[in-house]
Amino acid sequence: MAQIDIKQPTVAKAMADSRNGVDRYEVADSRAKGLRLRVSAGQVIWQFRFMMDKQASRLTLGTVETWSIAEARTLVSDAQVLIRGKIRRPDDAWVAEQLIAHGKVTAPVVPILAAQAETWTWERAVRLFIEHVEATLREATFKDYRNRLTRTPELARFAGLPVAGITRKDAAKVLADIHSRGVESQSEHLRDVIKSMWRWLCLDQHSDESGVHDNVMVGLRAPDRTKLEEVRQGEYIPPMHEVGRIMAIAKSGAIDERISLAIQLLVYTCQRVTPISKARRDGMAFAEDRRQGTWSMSAAHRKTADKRGDRADHIVPLPPQAWAVVERAKELTEEMDHPRLFPGYRPKKAGGPVDAIAQSAIQHNVSYMPGVIATPHDIRRSFASLAAEKFEWTLEDVKSILDHNEGVKSGDVTARSYLFKGTHKKWRIARAWCDWVDEATAEAIAYDRRLHDVDWLKAQIEYNRRRHKGLRLPKVDLKKRVAA
Repeated sequence: MAQIDIKQPTVAKAMADSRNGVDRYEVADSRAKGLRLRVSAGQVIWQFRFMMDKQASRLTLGTVETWSIAEARTLVSDAQVLIRGKIRRPDDAWVAEQLIAHGKVTAPVVPILAAQAETWTWERAVRLFIEHVEATLREATFKDYRNRLTRTPELARFAGLPVAGITRKDAAKVLADIHSRGVESQSEHLRDVIKSMWRWLCLDQHSDESGVHDNVMVGLRAPDRTKLEEVRQGEYIPPMHEVGRIMAIAKSGAIDERISLAIQLLVYTCQRVTPISKARRDGMAFAEDRRQGTWSMSAAHRKTADKRGDRADHIVPLPPQAWAVVERAKELTEEMDHPRLFPGYRPKKAGGPVDAIAQSAIQHNVSYMPGVIATPHDIRRSFASLAAEKFEWTLEDVKSILDHNEGVKSGDVTARSYLFKGTHKKWRIARAWCDWVDEATAEAIAYDRRLHDVDWLKAQIEYNRRRHKGLRLPKVDLKKRVAA
């Protein structure tokens, strides 16, 4: 269909054709992609055609009497933002919201019960709940809850409403909208945050002011994941050849060395991303033979410690392979004189201090690796499942490394002495795992020669990075690709 710059004479002709009972036809606008002027007997309307998630859609925006040409183009522009960002699929409900926002219709009056009139609004409830989280839970949890509740666009529909009037169905619709834009894990995560918030709102000391007397969110569920995603998230156990591939790419030189060393320490120790990024230099100590060492992390950096109320340090043995990573990390940042083993590259705020390397730097660089689908956390499952079966470890053995059960109580001088001497039972576990990782790394390199090609790895990592961030992808020269 030919496209034209729709102007007022175009609209006037369409309206005349409509009055004369002309056969249906459409005019495509050249200035707003997807905008159509649809003409039929007795009706001239604006229509928006678009693709989202490989699904073609037609959306009626309204009549030419309702929307001017400029307004129709603005609507299409706003809708394209939602589509590109996968924020929300424009639909009839969205059009209704735009009619209200542009003053075309009067917003329906939402009845507020007298009992709800003086209770907390959504904004006040969120602010007070976040303050509670900041005062009682870990900093990472506080930041996560704050971002979920204040930066999720689907929650904007609750603005100004009393929380006492928000139902479980209302929350379920929010989760469904998030799920529909392809971020299924975020839908599940927000479900947990909302349920936690409502448990707090209906506490006896808050219920009179919040107006929430019953926890209506108890049965709140996020939409089921797609089959592929359901298998991938929360259940995936990376085979050892994939663990070896991650280590091979990390050691290849294709990734910034500081991030590479953090990934290597994560694989060798099977610790979470948070303690890896926040590891302190003074937490690393030589063992007796000085070829290996130990890593002591305080309870402040341990998720499991918070759950158990454990104040003891978690001590992880570092066999020679892992200790070499620590030594290189210290050498690399020695001139910085920074307390962190992996200092960041820039301050979080202009003029502020440089703290630890961002956790996302570790997570994203693993996700950019070609041929890798595992997340950093998935490696812990390989340790707990594959390695435990191979080496016949007990559940307590596994927990002693993963920090689900420290195994070294505060003040246990004998156990600490064995750890530094290299004779504690945890050393046997750590050495077996590190040796197996090295074997898997060598096998991965032998199997895929491209892991020797640093230029190829850099190009693949950059391609995946740009695709992940929605940036323009580099052009591919097919002749050169075939020649290669």
